[in-house]
Amino acid sequence: MRRRLSQITALLVLVALVGCGASPAKQWKQAALVFQGTEKSLNLAHDSGLVQDEDLVALQPYLQMGKGALDEAFNQMVADLAAGTTPQGGEVFERFLDVVEEAIARVLPYLITRGGE
Repeated sequence: MRRRLSQITALLVLVALVGCGASPAKQWKQAALVFQGTEKSLNLAHDSGLVQDEDLVALQPYLQMGKGALDEAFNQMVADLAAGTTPQGGEVFERFLDVVEEAIARVLPYLITRGGE
């Protein structure tokens, strides 16, 4: 189980390092996939006993922060479409994706440490 968790975590890191998508929708999708993988890995680690209840609870604010930022970035793309334009991205959109990245950065090292025990 620990080896599997380490492999999943390594894959998430690799995907995150590959680079950003060309369009805002691709950037959002990549951020969402890495975030969801991080969340699933945390839950797997908890289910397998590598992460204790109190640790899972302590990491929840970062997961909630990431989910909220993904939602806001998505809503910005929807607003662009409603205005009759393709999603533009922009500074605010990038800030939301930075928040997602920060949430991942807070959880991922914890998984790497726990997955390697």
